[in-house]
Amino acid sequence: MESTDSGPAMRTGQPATDLDDRTEGFRPVLSQDIIDDVDAILEGGPADLPLELRVHRTSRTTDKVKVPYYGGYEHFERVGTPAADDRSTVYRWIGRTRIAE
Repeated sequence: MESTDSGPAMRTGQPATDLDDRTEGFRPVLSQDIIDDVDAILEGGPADLPLELRVHRTSRTTDKVKVPYYGGYEHFERVGTPAADDRSTVYRWIGRTRIAE
């Protein structure tokens, strides 16, 4: 005797989804994000500021960059607006603040 029943049907009232809860809040890196990033070249400030701190990857819309250095922050401000095809932009030192203790 063959059964024509395809199995029990389950109704939950919720639409089916294949999303994993662990991906909530996850934002993949999109190619546009990479295009909008530039190398921030930091000029001025302390003469002993290491070269590796003088280049940062940042969004081309960032106006200011703050670098932690010797118990404070060195502040740099963008010079001009980068063109769409620019891969880097210059930020000039505007001052230093101390970290509050």
